[in-house]
Amino acid sequence: MIVAGTMGACAILATPALAQDAAPAAAPAPAAAPAAAPDRDPEAMAALEKMGAALRKLEVAEVHSDVTSEEVLSSGQKLQFGGTTTLIVQRPDKLRATIHSARRDREIFYNGKTLTIFAPNLGFFASFPAPGTIREIIDLADSKYDIAIPLFELADWGTDPKVVERVQTAFRVGADSVNGKICTHYAVRQPAIDWQVWLDEGGSGLPCKLVVTNREDPAMPQYTAVYTWVPAKAAKAASFTFSPPKGTHEIAIATMPDDAAAAAKGDK
Repeated sequence: MIVAGTMGACAILATPALAQDAAPAAAPAPAAAPAAAPDRDPEAMAALEKMGAALRKLEVAEVHSDVTSEEVLSSGQKLQFGGTTTLIVQRPDKLRATIHSARRDREIFYNGKTLTIFAPNLGFFASFPAPGTIREIIDLADSKYDIAIPLFELADWGTDPKVVERVQTAFRVGADSVNGKICTHYAVRQPAIDWQVWLDEGGSGLPCKLVVTNREDPAMPQYTAVYTWVPAKAAKAASFTFSPPKGTHEIAIATMPDDAAAAAKGDK
């Protein structure tokens, strides 16, 4: 979002009810209470750790995402919007993301020294020094500038005990079809969000689909991403360094207020 000369944030579960056939009886049986989801089912937690390990194992990766997000009007009515994201990663310190929709285009470049956000339709870009690894830069971008890099939170599984501590329940839903591929469906609940992930457990172990529901909003808007993983080869270093096109202008990047940054670090 570009507001008053600054560049700000650049953005990244309902479990289906299962019907049962009623047994014939003279009178209808009382409705059974829904079964409680198991707390941190070991199978589900192990699958999430394997997913994180599979993501971290990728030294060079390219993934395309078909994204659907919801916004809630003051009336409570929900609107749905589509878009795409392409993410190219070369560990330890190169990243490029392209985020496209009918309402907003953004490109993110990271070359190990500088992170740049570019709004091609508006002709503005903003940069800040960012030496370090991709993981370090993602944490900095999120906490200081409210910039979310898609998909990377899933890679934290198996590395950060705080990620596991936020989980209230996790369980296996079952097999499901995503883009013609059979993936295993898991559901997770945390204090403020529910999320579902579909994993290619018979192949790469990588996520096929992600759905996140914001329970803090009474309308419970959702974010959905369906992933297509592309065999990737190492890209030229120049492709991760931003070169301003003619006619574009550099502007300041807005930092988050200290209180907002502290809140952003809170558990979800």
